[in-house]
Amino acid sequence: MIGRKEWFEEKTFGFGITPVTWQGWVYVLLFITVLSFLILQGFWSWEPGTKTFVIISWVILFAADVIHIWVLLLRK
Repeated sequence: MIGRKEWFEEKTFGFGITPVTWQGWVYVLLFITVLSFLILQGFWSWEPGTKTFVIISWVILFAADVIHIWVLLLRK
């Protein structure tokens, strides 16, 4: 998908992944920035149904990518 497993590692406590390279941090910050922009822009100009669809789609895309990276890390 979008992220690469080399950019992340498994968390030592809990579950999930954490960035270990600058590319991983940029990936996470870019997601947060785009989601914040969508939410702030959406509150003012989009119809409620469109806003909800775009935000949920963006979150699902990110979650699917994180799960994909996590599965690749587990297969080491």
